[in-house]
Amino acid sequence: GFYMDIYEVTMARYKKFVDATGRPLPDNPNHPEDPYIWKNKTYPQGMEDNPVALVSYDDAAEYCKWAGKRLPTELEWEKACRGKDALRWPWGDTIEIGRANTRDLDLRRSSPVGGFPEDVSQYGIYDMAGNLREWTTSWYNAYPGSELKRDTFGETYKVARGGSWVHTAMPESRCASRGIAQTWYRHRSLGFRCVKDAG
Repeated sequence: GFYMDIYEVTMARYKKFVDATGRPLPDNPNHPEDPYIWKNKTYPQGMEDNPVALVSYDDAAEYCKWAGKRLPTELEWEKACRGKDALRWPWGDTIEIGRANTRDLDLRRSSPVGGFPEDVSQYGIYDMAGNLREWTTSWYNAYPGSELKRDTFGETYKVARGGSWVHTAMPESRCASRGIAQTWYRHRSLGFRCVKDAG
């Protein structure tokens, strides 16, 4: 019942949003030498096709709204990753190092979206096992029907899904892997993609 962008939002696309709305530029005040910080009102040179990072949850949600879309729920994200056969990774049930941009490759940076053509789900969605982890709208809670209890459950942390270039392929690139972050959090390994309701 929804459509999902096949790629993570790129720096070039995010710049159009920033230029149109005056939204703050991606930044990392705690690490002023971060290579993903924007300077002179634009993204780092040569990275226009890389996924935008250093964006908070609110930044990501506002971009999607501006684009006439929204952020996915955790359930929607996992469905798009697992495909119709409920796979463990976008491509199948066996981990294959090198199919996605994960820490195992030691590239130490994101790659242009779609740069790992074998990291694609059955629905044609790219970079779900690697590149950047992605914001969802879901609060971090136990799964429905679970009796698991954690101090971190509630409306403090949003769920972030997917692997990234700073995460290991096993277990963090699996479709079921969950990350968490507070809504203000910004990181070089965290980006997003948008969805749109069908019909």
